[in-house]
Amino acid sequence: MNRIDVPSASPTLPTPDPAGTSGYFTKGNPLTAVAATIVDQDFMNSVQEELLAVILAAGIPPSKTNNAQLLQALFLLHGVQYFVPGGSGNFTVPPGVYSLDVEVWGGGGSGGGCTVGNFSGGGAGGGYARKRCAVTPGQVIAATVAAVAIGGASTGANGAAGGTSTFGAFCSATGGSAGIGATAGGGLSLTPGNGSGGDINFKGGPGGNGGAAPINGGYAGNAFCSPGGNSGGAGSKPEAGTFPGAGGRGTAGAAAAGGDAAGGLIVVRW
Repeated sequence: MNRIDVPSASPTLPTPDPAGTSGYFTKGNPLTAVAATIVDQDFMNSVQEELLAVILAAGIPPSKTNNAQLLQALFLLHGVQYFVPGGSGNFTVPPGVYSLDVEVWGGGGSGGGCTVGNFSGGGAGGGYARKRCAVTPGQVIAATVAAVAIGGASTGANGAAGGTSTFGAFCSATGGSAGIGATAGGGLSLTPGNGSGGDINFKGGPGGNGGAAPINGGYAGNAFCSPGGNSGGAGSKPEAGTFPGAGGRGTAGAAAAGGDAAGGLIVVRW
């Protein structure tokens, strides 16, 4: 979009006339002597300047040959991109963008499985980091997101540790440790993930020990804004941890697999 540039255009913005009564356009009706609405300079200049204000605020030079500049400007001014498990890839900084607000969650650890009469540990939550990043237009940044960790098998197998999510060299968040499986006795609590490199860095919650009286599977660790998975019935797989980054719960009492954990997440805003 560009300002009007015909030979009769004014080189400066004319002073608007005093405001009249607000209304709506009409095509008029000559049979009833209703005049069509006159589109005057004040209205057209207002529309032109309102639209150009958005384009210029996004740092885009007006162009007479590009009719998609307003859409591009809205995208730049209110842009957001998500990287979810399986969505890792490269982020290219859009034109006119020099700062990014980035949030990163590591993956949760999954719960351990158990055999009859035992109780396994819950997985720990993933870490979290948030950072304001100084960037340049066109810069390419690798984004890696932790995958979902599957709970340990009903043979008493350990769960799986959560993976690390990273946004280039700016910030990262490690995953929570896995819940320990149990074939005799109880599983153990392990280490949560942690954020690093951010302006704000949080640890996830630790996984809980499996315990008796009554026999319970170990609690799952929370992540930032995400609670760990809940227990299931005797002999059933517990609920998965809440996305993003929460751990999976351990199980107890009968042969059952541990709860799955949630994968990581990266949110980029500009």
